[in-house]
Amino acid sequence: MILNIVLIFTNSNKDILDRAIGRPAMMAFMVLVGTYVTTGQLIPGIFFNGKQ
Repeated sequence: MILNIVLIFTNSNKDILDRAIGRPAMMAFMVLVGTYVTTGQLIPGIFFNGKQ
């Protein structure tokens, strides 16, 4: 029983790597969505939509 509990909470290196890569990627995605919602542009100041 104790061995089963220990195996459940033990993370492999692949699991740790997936989380380490996934968290900043999700944060960057949320920043892009927030920027698009507030300004209407993915990179503010770069694309002028034909107006200057």
